[in-house]
Amino acid sequence: RHFLLEQARRDALTDCDPRPMWVISVQGDEVYRDDLRQHVMLAQNERATVMTCQVATFFLHESQREGWDWAQPLDRRLNHYIWDFGEHAGFLDFPWVYYDPSEHMRAHPHGIYPAKWATARPVRKHYPFRSPEQAWKRLEDRIKSGWQPHYENYRDVFMNGQAAGRPIKKYHGWFPEAERVPGMW
Repeated sequence: RHFLLEQARRDALTDCDPRPMWVISVQGDEVYRDDLRQHVMLAQNERATVMTCQVATFFLHESQREGWDWAQPLDRRLNHYIWDFGEHAGFLDFPWVYYDPSEHMRAHPHGIYPAKWATARPVRKHYPFRSPEQAWKRLEDRIKSGWQPHYENYRDVFMNGQAAGRPIKKYHGWFPEAERVPGMW
């Protein structure tokens, strides 16, 4: 992550804007629902230095076991989710902010002091399991490596009822919970 941060800093040197830049993290299996530029502007108005997001984790549902349709786009194939924990989304970069290369799975860098959290939280859609085959492969890889051994408890990649102790919701193109509380997510 520190290498990517350094590369972003080098790329930003060509920009004439003297203000610190916002660094937003996005992994290959994630998509933000919201226009992040609006969230960055809100955070800047609040003089925030850190932004978190609310994560909707999508997965394979029992109702999809028969008739898995590869022709559908990912966001139509996977239409069941749970609200996962909030996660680090981004930060206002300064020269003293850094990542320690020896730390694994650290999304929040060192050196953001004082950390002032933005009140608005964008919604991040996370797709860790995108097909039955990919889901089984992911589970096997995680178990073999010893990383995330709790996956050994999985007997099926299709979920029903609850996932991780939270109720499963059906996605209809929007998140009603996120719309009810202005500024919450």
